[in-house]
Amino acid sequence: MGAMNARFRTALPATLLACALVFLSACAELGEPDLGAAPGDVAQPAIDIADAPAKAEGDASTVSTIPAFMPERPSGYVPELLVSSADSVGLLTAGTIKPLTFAAVDTGATLALDDFFGGVVIDAPGGGTLWFAEESDAGITIGDGGDRLLDVGFSGSSVALFATSPREIVSYDLVSGNREAFATFADTESVLDLTSGGGLFVVALADEACGQLAFRNSSGEPVSLRAPQVSDCPVLKLPSFTHVATTPSGDFYAYTQVSYRSDGVIELTEAVVTETATGSTIRFPIAGVSEEVTSLTFDGTRIGFTRETERPTEVVVIDIAKPDQPKVVVAPDAAAVRFARIPLRVGGVNE
Repeated sequence: MGAMNARFRTALPATLLACALVFLSACAELGEPDLGAAPGDVAQPAIDIADAPAKAEGDASTVSTIPAFMPERPSGYVPELLVSSADSVGLLTAGTIKPLTFAAVDTGATLALDDFFGGVVIDAPGGGTLWFAEESDAGITIGDGGDRLLDVGFSGSSVALFATSPREIVSYDLVSGNREAFATFADTESVLDLTSGGGLFVVALADEACGQLAFRNSSGEPVSLRAPQVSDCPVLKLPSFTHVATTPSGDFYAYTQVSYRSDGVIELTEAVVTETATGSTIRFPIAGVSEEVTSLTFDGTRIGFTRETERPTEVVVIDIAKPDQPKVVVAPDAAAVRFARIPLRVGGVNE
């Protein structure tokens, strides 16, 4: 491990090392949605979606103060969509997926994430995780390939990669390279997805019943939030909550809720956006019978997801104020999408 730690330290650009060791203020320009009145003197978000054609629900929740972990980013930056596929990693620009180029990679990825500082972390299809730091074309190998990449977020005072294997969530510190246990779950539970923002971690779990959402802080400790409940569960062991995504500040999180027919076929998938402090939600359908949503991302005003259907796989982006006006791009090999929280500086993106 000492050799790997040294490799991490020497590969880190100075700007990343400096930023990763401090807490930085959340971005003011996130433009996160207003899902209802917040308690007390909580500031109201910038966008009012009260007139959106979506179902609104009230659900009181309690949450401890969540610290804001977020590097500064350019004013007016609109998060770009990273698209992972079997043969490339690309950015969705003007309805077209522009591939990124990495000298160390000749295949695509099952998942690609920004590292908060202009770099990219990818899970290669053949196994193993590679980190391309800011302005670097040489990938750094993280872990031994036995863990599945879930997210990049903050753990303690540093940026970390989070992965699962499979009832345990582990973190790899991007500064030191140290691997630590973050959270463990029961033998009857398995981790489907994890997202983090502002120190809040939301975990989608499968279990012996209908599945559940679990909430943790940046130390892996449980957070007191009212989790969504399932009113109808015709088939046990089929998860109701399959994918999760938070805004960078953690003020809002989103998840997919799946309903099944009695024969186990997916009947409906809804996207649910929740205000962390109040529990207020809106929901709208994003997939129908026999259609499967295979990833989810959320930047505060838009959700993005991949959808497998009888047609070729689709990459879909929806402004949550206009959920009936999705933007759809056909991408037959797409595996997952994530919004880049910081402008990328790798993969030839500026060429």
